[in-house]
Amino acid sequence: MRRFFIVLRRAFMNSWIDGCFGIAKGAAYSGLLALFPVLSTVVLANPEVADKLGVVLHPSIPLFASVGGAGGGFLGFLSPANGASA
Repeated sequence: MRRFFIVLRRAFMNSWIDGCFGIAKGAAYSGLLALFPVLSTVVLANPEVADKLGVVLHPSIPLFASVGGAGGGFLGFLSPANGASA
């Protein structure tokens, strides 16, 4: 058991000297930074996910854009203008 702690201490010290913890910290930060745009895109594309995650959205944020015409409804504002078909 004593040998295990000696090897563990040596591994920790060598990791500290080589800067492995700083690299791990940067990777974790980058991962979290990349998570939020993906999460917001998923929530906006599928509002049921917001209910499952317990995300509270401000009432002024429209999840559904109701635009009249053939392309009305969810993301209907991205449809071609003046009824032109793509």
